[in-house]
Amino acid sequence: MMTRNVWHLILIIPFTFSSLAAQNPAGGIAFGGTFVNVNCGSTAFGITTPEGWVSDTTFAHQLGLKSFFYPVRDTASLTATYFYATGYPKLSDDQNLQKFVTADLTRYYENYPDIKQDSISIDVPSGVIAAKNYIFTGFKKRYGEQTIFMESKSAILVIIFSAKDEADYRSYLNAFNKFFGTFRLIKN
Repeated sequence: MMTRNVWHLILIIPFTFSSLAAQNPAGGIAFGGTFVNVNCGSTAFGITTPEGWVSDTTFAHQLGLKSFFYPVRDTASLTATYFYATGYPKLSDDQNLQKFVTADLTRYYENYPDIKQDSISIDVPSGVIAAKNYIFTGFKKRYGEQTIFMESKSAILVIIFSAKDEADYRSYLNAFNKFFGTFRLIKN
C-alpha cells in the first residue's frame, strides 16, 4: 500500500531547518512570485512562491520533499513556520485519497495523541479527483498545521502549512490560501 508518513516531517523539519539552511543559504533559492514545478511520477503540478517567501528546493530535496517555502523574515532566525508541496505516485489502481489519508492520520495520531483535528471544505482544483483539508492544533512544540490532500489520476498530492505559534498561523493563513490558490495541475 502506498502511504507516506507526512507527519514524520513535523519531527524532522524543526530540528534540521536551521542547520541545513545555514549550510546552504543560497543554493536552490527563489523568492516570491516564482512558479515552482513539482514532479511526482507521471504527475506534475505547479505552485507560485508567495510574495515575501522563499522557495528553497535544495533544502526540500535534503528532506525528501519536492518543494519547501518559508518567510523571508525567517532566513536569519529560521523559526520553522513553513509550507511545502509534494506528491506520491500511485503504485496501483486501487490506491485512492481516502486510503492514503486514513493511513496517514492513523500514524499521525499514534505520534500525537492529544492533537485536535478539524476538517474544512475546499474547492477541488481543476484536474483533481478529490481533495480533503485538515487543520491540526494542540502540538506541544508548535501551534498547528493545515494539510491539504489531493488525488489526481496517478498521484496523491500534499500541501502543508505548519505554524510555530498562533500569531504566525493567523499572520500567514492568507498567504497560504493564496499559495494554494496558485496550484495548477500541469500533467496527469
